[in-house]
Amino acid sequence: MMAMPKEPAMTLEEIKRSADGLTNGERADLADYLIGTLEPLDSDHTDAWRKELVRRMDDIRSGRITGIPADDVLRRLREKYP
Repeated sequence: MMAMPKEPAMTLEEIKRSADGLTNGERADLADYLIGTLEPLDSDHTDAWRKELVRRMDDIRSGRITGIPADDVLRRLREKYP
């Protein structure tokens, strides 16, 4: 049986350009997926981060702090790191 040629892989720049067209929620899902593909942290760090995230979400939900919209954060980052 003849092997089928592989499709060329997307470059990192192509992936970034494609990601720019995603909604905020889709980009968050992609970020979560990519983070999950990194080498796992030890359980102590994972538990500590989980507790910190729960605390921060509680602060946002209760109104103790106000979040910054993702579009504003991304715009600021792009201005700082063109």
